[in-house]
Amino acid sequence: LQPQTSSPTPHKKGYGYGHHPCDAISLLGRLQRLESHALWAMEHSMAALPPEILSRIQGYRQITDAVLLGLAAQHGGRLATFDAGMAHPPAKVKRHWVETIPL
Repeated sequence: LQPQTSSPTPHKKGYGYGHHPCDAISLLGRLQRLESHALWAMEHSMAALPPEILSRIQGYRQITDAVLLGLAAQHGGRLATFDAGMAHPPAKVKRHWVETIPL
């Protein structure tokens, strides 16, 4: 792992967007130290996710999205994502569970 930095690491080959995964880990660490931070533990099995979320899973790439969306729904929160594909969820998935961050 690279040492923590206070600013994004310059673009490293293969990671795109000019950021390295270590930058995200460093940022997460700083966010966890905020007084307003709350950890949402996964209290239920994936099999207990709401049907409107489970029905959205089409392959292994949607598993993380489904779990995070389920946590947001369970805790009355919202999933913040850069994934534009989640900007218009199917009608069954409640829109207030997702907040798409424009790039």
